Amino acid sequence: MAYSALVVACILWNISLFTEILWVFAVGSFINGIPPCITMVVPSLFSVTWFPVYQRTTATSICILSISVGSVVAYTAGPLIIGCRITSEAVLFRDNLTDTYIDEIVDGIQNVGYFVLGASVLGLILTIAHFPAAPPTPPSIAQTVKREDFIVGLRKLKNNYQYWILLVLFNLKDATVCAWFPLIAVHFRGLGLDETTASWICTVATIAAAIGVFIVAVLADHHYFKRKTKLILKWFTVVSIALFLILALIQEKYILLSEGALVPVLYILLIGIDVSTQSIFPICAELACEYAYPVYEGLTCTILLIGNYMIGIVFYCLLLVPSLADDTGWMTWQCLFGSIIAMPLLFLLKDDFRRLNLDDRPDTLSKSLSVAGH
Repeated sequence: MAYSALVVACILWNISLFTEILWVFAVGSFINGIPPCITMVVPSLFSVTWFPVYQRTTATSICILSISVGSVVAYTAGPLIIGCRITSEAVLFRDNLTDTYIDEIVDGIQNVGYFVLGASVLGLILTIAHFPAAPPTPPSIAQTVKREDFIVGLRKLKNNYQYWILLVLFNLKDATVCAWFPLIAVHFRGLGLDETTASWICTVATIAAAIGVFIVAVLADHHYFKRKTKLILKWFTVVSIALFLILALIQEKYILLSEGALVPVLYILLIGIDVSTQSIFPICAELACEYAYPVYEGLTCTILLIGNYMIGIVFYCLLLVPSLADDTGWMTWQCLFGSIIAMPLLFLLKDDFRRLNLDDRPDTLSKSLSVAGH
């Protein structure tokens, strides 16, 4: 379903670019919002369905890595496919652009539309060709237990305060950064950063975050860190607060750097920020499923990410205000405050691992597997 919606969205985008009909593009963009809602909630469901307990967070992280891979492709391939540089000066003096330059941008955007459509069709074909529902033998006890249906699951989540605390603190850290990160070329315009440099910073930081996601997930699956999720989250939150504070002070020119030192420092800060905020995704997704169990993992992660999208919508709506769009330094401060507010919420979380408690009872394993076999 996700790839089908993406193919339809890409077709509508390409039609709108040919016909210059705005509402067709708007409909395509609306449909484009459907695939992430599906693919972003799959990792935890995929891991509990296919992998044993000691590989669950790692499997979730590998699924999430695909998101990072897509981001890297976008950062690196986007400017190459478009074929022309869009500098900060071009944005500032957009009323004085030549017709030739505008035509090059239009052609480049059309090429991006073709590229995304081709990749979407390929993904749809691969999904139809081979996508088994589940392994022949359940990998864990939790996978064999019947999940609550949709309505009952919603009712249980409504009264699950631990789940809501986790949802709020996760989105205060992750959603704000997800909305802020793709616009760093805009945020750092006042520092003289061009689009190409910004793209490379995003690319390197995203690759580092992808590696960080995997390493942190492997550690979380290790028996020593198995039930110490809060400790990992606290350390990453402290790191993100420190890095965002330094970055905000640089943007406000309270910390002055030479031209040669600016770019290396931005690389270091952005890599640290991306790793410290995005590496917690699989941990929070798995912890949310622990708190919500036996609510269906797909429903649990869907609601977790709805908050993510809502915060992103608020951020981008604020950019419709001209004064806020001209100077986006406030977004960096907002990311900083989000991490600061998330810190005390971490102390309210309890060590409640419902799936792990069930899976750690070996006396019930044979009974559960025999029931699943029948």
